[in-house]
Amino acid sequence: MLSLILLLSLATQPFTPQNFFSLIVTVRDDTGKAVPSIRVSLEDESSQPITTKFADGSGRSEFRGLRAGNYRIRVETTGTPYEPVIVPVPLESMTNSSINRSTTDIPTPVDIVLRKR
Repeated sequence: MLSLILLLSLATQPFTPQNFFSLIVTVRDDTGKAVPSIRVSLEDESSQPITTKFADGSGRSEFRGLRAGNYRIRVETTGTPYEPVIVPVPLESMTNSSINRSTTDIPTPVDIVLRKR
């Protein structure tokens, strides 16, 4: 009986959909050419690494399933002729009820231009 009451009380709580985000990072040089195979790291706002990927042939990396919050993208340029880059990325919760956020990531493009040393 207690479990039925608990279940009913949970069912009457308002459901607040969670927003999830995808960061679509594109890395290019200062001439507009894609920079493939460069290391792109996602960090939290305290500079702690979350995950690292390498850009594909078009200079693109994706980070999916992120919750609202403040992140940083670090492009690690060791061994390349480019200066290192860190870009802050705030992801803010949205309240558009016309989109089912439980199954859809909100795509957020991040375009990064690398400059030569």
